[in-house]
Amino acid sequence: VGPAAMPIPIFAPYTWQETETTVTVTSRIHGATPGNTDFFASPHYVKANSSQAGGALYLLELDLYGQVDAARSSAAVQTGEVKLRLHKAEPGLWGQLTLQFVDKAERMRRRKRSIEAAERQAAADADAKKKQTWDHSRHTLNQQMELERAYRGVLDGRAAEEKAKEEADLEAWRSATEAARLEELRDRYGAGAASAASAAAASASGPGAAAARPASGPRPSAKPLPPVRARTRVELAFTPKMTAAPLRTKGRDADYDPEPVPLEAPGLGPSRARALKSGDLYDISQRDPAWLKDRGDRFFALRDFGAADNAYSAVLNQFADKIPAQAVDTYLACLSNRAACRLEADELLAAAADATHALTLAENGKSISNVPMSDEDLAVRARRRKLRLLLRRGTALCHAGLLDQAVQDYELALEDYMPQVSVAADSAPSAIGAQADKAAVRADLEAMRARLAAVLRIKEDADATAAEALAAEAEAARRGDAEARDAAALYWHRLGT
Repeated sequence: VGPAAMPIPIFAPYTWQETETTVTVTSRIHGATPGNTDFFASPHYVKANSSQAGGALYLLELDLYGQVDAARSSAAVQTGEVKLRLHKAEPGLWGQLTLQFVDKAERMRRRKRSIEAAERQAAADADAKKKQTWDHSRHTLNQQMELERAYRGVLDGRAAEEKAKEEADLEAWRSATEAARLEELRDRYGAGAASAASAAAASASGPGAAAARPASGPRPSAKPLPPVRARTRVELAFTPKMTAAPLRTKGRDADYDPEPVPLEAPGLGPSRARALKSGDLYDISQRDPAWLKDRGDRFFALRDFGAADNAYSAVLNQFADKIPAQAVDTYLACLSNRAACRLEADELLAAAADATHALTLAENGKSISNVPMSDEDLAVRARRRKLRLLLRRGTALCHAGLLDQAVQDYELALEDYMPQVSVAADSAPSAIGAQADKAAVRADLEAMRARLAAVLRIKEDADATAAEALAAEAEAARRGDAEARDAAALYWHRLGT
């Protein structure tokens, strides 16, 4: 298929008015809106076009008689009307809107020069705006740096003032302490001892104090150390965190569980699954519900349905007493997947019981999703879940011989939960797949209906035969015919009653 042909433009009619300084051009274009209409202005050439939904293209282009100020010119678009307001470069009346009596080549050269001038002006305006933005950002940065320097100066000044005040208070306290000590020495030993103590203190605080200090001598006794702290052992327990997905990090391969080996599937046996509830296992892969569900999914993909059943049962056993709202989705998914495992293992009634439990909980329970979802997405997810559960329960009941209940589940799934799609209207792969799934479900339903009808016919024939045998037995009893009674007894024995 070749490229689509360009639509032929439709030149829109217009009217115009002028003043000494402006020119107003009005054009009626059916369906024109601000969203589908473009406007371009240059000194001697203006253009407006509107692309309609049906493919039509309306065009209004004018080679102006005089020169306009493209930067000040504008277009106002209302529904069905385009109004161009052009500002003249120089005041004066034109007398005519467009250039007349000029050959096409000259008009095109004039138009090209006008467009190039508009493009140069637009580039210059963009550069000026960029420079203005840059200057403004630098000015803002300089102002911010000046404010920070001023604030830093204020902080440094306050710190210096506080330091000087504290040093003055410390010196005053030291002087007061020394004066009190000298006064105490004067009162106790006389004025001579106080003078000697004062001179010793002055020499100790002077520049020669280090040289005058003796190199050896008795040292003051050290302060005794506190006793050693008692040692104890503290056990830390962490609250299990239930998430909707495995707690993995990005990057290294070591952060991910290796692919399970089919021969190692019994490692998650029933005994270890029962131990999960008591919290004896410290391995997160044996404790976290999301990890266990992920492991069950991988076992199911490997067709190791027994190990997958054990993994899903380990998750369900953790919520035997109470199901938090954050875990309802995980609980329902494990119930549905365990029903699929038991269906593959020919545990038909157990599979049907899991599907029934999940349908009841999905109808009455309330879940909280860890991932933000719209109401429409939540409704689609709930519809798919109920469809999957109905089909699995119907399949289990069909294989168990309960054809009437299986037909009811398939009819409910087909009528209420299968997506209504049409391949003719939507040829997307998803629509084709949904139509194929619906056709397969309908074919299975028809097969079950035919099988149920055949069973009902056999039952009706058996009921008729049983009625005839009962009538023959009654007749034989009435006549007292021993041979007929023996024949009836033999008939019932053959029927298995």
